[in-house]
Amino acid sequence: MASLIRKRSNLEWVSISIPCSALALALSLFFRDAAAKRAVPAIFLLALVAVAYLFGRLASLLAAIAAVLIFAVFLFEPYGSVAVDKASDRVELLCFAAFALVMIYFPRKSQH
Repeated sequence: MASLIRKRSNLEWVSISIPCSALALALSLFFRDAAAKRAVPAIFLLALVAVAYLFGRLASLLAAIAAVLIFAVFLFEPYGSVAVDKASDRVELLCFAAFALVMIYFPRKSQH
């Protein structure tokens, strides 16, 4: 059974994190001015859980780091800057990062 599980290359990890980054960017731009703006990081956590389960921790960690940067630049004011003005937005971004790390490193079922 162990022979069926192959190791993923670095290129696969990057190729998975790019569509996740595109999803984070699309969500950020689409919901920037909407009332559902606060739900965007929570919605993206669902994608991170799927990536972590299907492709492993490193791919989801790269996607989470990219998402934090994308949300900081495109979702929260001032737009186009990594600096986040409002304290509530900073707390939301930090909570997203913390929950993302917990979800990524949450133990998976063993693959016996």
